[in-house]
Order: sequence, then structure tokens, then C-alpha cells
Amino acid sequence: MSKPIKLSYIAGAVSDRGTTRKINQDKICLRKKNMEKGEALFAIVCGGMGGLARGDVAANTVVREFSIWFRNHLEEAIEDSERIVSDWKAIIEELNERIWGYGKQKGIKLGTTLTVILLLPDGRYYTADVGDNRLYRIEGHEIRQENKKLAGEKRKQFQSLMGCSDLVAPYFANGSVHSGESFLLCTNGFYHMLFTKKLDQQLLENNFEKDDEIRRKLEDMIKEIMLYGEKDNISAVLVKVC
Repeated sequence: MSKPIKLSYIAGAVSDRGTTRKINQDKICLRKKNMEKGEALFAIVCGGMGGLARGDVAANTVVREFSIWFRNHLEEAIEDSERIVSDWKAIIEELNERIWGYGKQKGIKLGTTLTVILLLPDGRYYTADVGDNRLYRIEGHEIRQENKKLAGEKRKQFQSLMGCSDLVAPYFANGSVHSGESFLLCTNGFYHMLFTKKLDQQLLENNFEKDDEIRRKLEDMIKEIMLYGEKDNISAVLVKVC
């Protein structure tokens, strides 16, 4: 009988308001949870829309509610993939309605992108995505985007921000991972320069052994990104599967 897979994760998360923005409308969260079957990891990146009022409020609301789900409901949902997706879909729809309603009541526009990932001890992962954040999977010498959207009208729907209309169309995906792979979640302030300035090569080194090493690498990369002229908020979460 084969031995059950029992993965663990090292990860780092960094967010910076950048060189010109008065506030950081990006919000991020990174959590680990020790369970009976091993370690689970949850990460979320939200980018409040820069031109809209109080985008940071929308982003913070989404991060908070998903974090509550991870803390309070993961144990009961972990054995049921359909439960995870249905829970997340309900959260997204409820939050979209709440943010949309708040904006109408206050006479303002606000919205946020969303990218969330859940990695389980047995190697399963689940993601949800709204907007133009990126989720990359890093394996060997390859970095590929995992949250590619559909074309045409469906693409427009998927790219809608949470809270900007009364309807939202999240993109869900799931799969499996193995030791040595990595995932990068980031807002557009981070990925704008990632490939044009060859910064992606730093991610391919993948020789991290501690959470702090990943965090410091992301901090160094964000400094380089700002030196290259990026003016937007910049946020990234990097997770290595062990």
C-alpha cells in the first residue's frame, strides 16, 4: 500500500503602496493551518480599483470574509470539493452584493479584484478569481499562468471587478500539485515588469527553505520593480510546495 501524500508549504507575502499612491488599496492574507492530515495553506490577493473611491475598503472586506471561512469552515469542507466551490461562490456573490449596495447607498464607486488559493495536505488545490490579478504556476524552468480567462463576452464577465455591478462571474479551477512546484499570486503592479525586465528568472531559482527567505526575495523584487518605474500598488504571495 502506497504511503499517503502529506505535503507542507513555505510561503511569503508582501504588499507595498508603491512610489506615487497615497494609500495601498491592495490587501493580502497568508495563513497556514495544521490539521490531522497535515498542513493546509490559504492565500488571497485583492486589488482595490485605483481610480475608484475606497477600493481598499472593498479589498479588505473580501480578504476578511475569506479568512474567516478558512479559520472556521475548512475542517468541515475539506473532504468535499463541491462544498469548497459552493462556499466560495456564495461568499463572492454575497460580498459583491454587499459592496455594490454600499456603493449605491454612498453614491460612490468601489471595487476589487480577487485571487484566492487553497492548498491541502494531500496535494489538492482550489482557486477562485475575479479581475486582472495573475496566478502563476512555477515548475522546473517554466512559469505559466493558471488563471487564463475565456475570450469574448465571457472574458469581459470574468474580468468584472467585485462590487462594480450587481452581477459577478468568478472563475474557479482546481487540480493537484507535487513537491518542488510553486505558485505566485500577484496584482498587476507586480506582474507588469515580471517578464519584460527578466525578473521572472529570480523565481525560477526556487531554492527557498524558509518563509522569511521567500518574503525577503519578494521585497527585493518589489524594490526592483519600483526602480523600473512601476507606480501602482504592488502585491505578491509566493508559495513553495515541499
